Amino acid sequence: MMKATVGKSLFSGYKVGDGIGVMISHLQFGDDILLICDKSWDNIRSLKADIIIFEVISELKVNFRKSQLVQVNVYNSWLVEASTLLNCKT
Repeated sequence: MMKATVGKSLFSGYKVGDGIGVMISHLQFGDDILLICDKSWDNIRSLKADIIIFEVISELKVNFRKSQLVQVNVYNSWLVEASTLLNCKT
């Protein structure tokens, strides 16, 4: 689902390297997922929509008590607002 969201430019990952570089948007490990993206409200809204769709289709629930947003060069106030929208901790 994330691959489709990225493919349709609804979620933009983070570019690593100079020139062409490599775009990283998500890494999956068993039942865990690490999402990597630029700071943008579009990314947060897209992520929220994907979570809702995932829960409806799979009849599973995302455990937000175990979910966390981590900042890299992002103001804490923005991170707190984004985590409130996603119902997870900072």
